[in-house]
Amino acid sequence: MDSPNDLPPPPAKAQLRARLQAGRAALEAQIAALTDAQLVARAEEDAWSVKDHIAHLTAWEAGIAALLRRESRPAAMGVTQEVFEEEGFDTANDVIFAAHADEPLARVLAESHRAHEALLAALDALSDEELRRPYATFETGEAGEPDAPQIWGYIAGNSFGHYEEHLPWIRAAVEALGPG
Repeated sequence: MDSPNDLPPPPAKAQLRARLQAGRAALEAQIAALTDAQLVARAEEDAWSVKDHIAHLTAWEAGIAALLRRESRPAAMGVTQEVFEEEGFDTANDVIFAAHADEPLARVLAESHRAHEALLAALDALSDEELRRPYATFETGEAGEPDAPQIWGYIAGNSFGHYEEHLPWIRAAVEALGPG
């Protein structure tokens, strides 16, 4: 979901955008191969459906897009500042899951597309130089530590890197449903 410090050198914006679009295409291809029933079914009561994964990815993508616009990341994700800062990712993910568990599939898919377009627009508004700025620059407006993780890593971690993390879980969620 977020950026490790040991990422390779920052890409140019065009490279980052191309990687984002390729990652999104892989996610969309996986989703398109499934029926609506496969997208919403849960193998077990507390298991995530594919729709739940999509809602989760959407929340994190919407959050990073908001941060790039210098808006509240937690608010865009549908979590409180306290949950985001103090209770950790697991609690934030639980809040996101609960908020979208009963949401209709069509709405989750539409929100996913809106969040992705918002991220592309926010990315397009940045320069290559801005992509090298620390996360804190976008969160607080302050320069941040020069050796702090750069924002481009968070963009990657909350978009195509996050998709790559969830694709095996999405496949496993469908496989757990059994033949059908």
